[in-house]
Amino acid sequence: FNSLFKVLSLTSTIPSQVLSPTNMRVATVLIIAALAVAASAVEYRLRVDKITSLGAYEDPYTSSCGSNEQNVSIEGVPGAFCSPSCSPTTPCPAAPSGSNAQAECALEKAGSSSPTNCALICSPGSTECPSPAKCQPIQGVGICTYSS
Repeated sequence: FNSLFKVLSLTSTIPSQVLSPTNMRVATVLIIAALAVAASAVEYRLRVDKITSLGAYEDPYTSSCGSNEQNVSIEGVPGAFCSPSCSPTTPCPAAPSGSNAQAECALEKAGSSSPTNCALICSPGSTECPSPAKCQPIQGVGICTYSS
């Protein structure tokens, strides 16, 4: 948002002849695009204090995420995965067949006080994740992610 505010504050110092109708339309489109990008950035953090056993987590690089899933990447962890929604009363779907990772309601959106999304929890360096996902270390545990 800081960049957006800089753009907005700059427009008030630009001479009126530079702010032609065409330039204003371009500036408006750029501002709307910046707002859309900023609004779609969702930050997640791993919550490991409540791990319960309960996965179908697609590779977002090769297919679209399901209607109840979001394409999630976690800061500091390589890769991404499709993450189903969950809550204290809505458990995660089971882990995919052939996976030994545990599906957990363990991710929180920024500003949330309880988990909002599922992840496949694994032991770092293990082969518990559905192929071709890899178990990436984070906060003493692992999380299954797919590479681009």
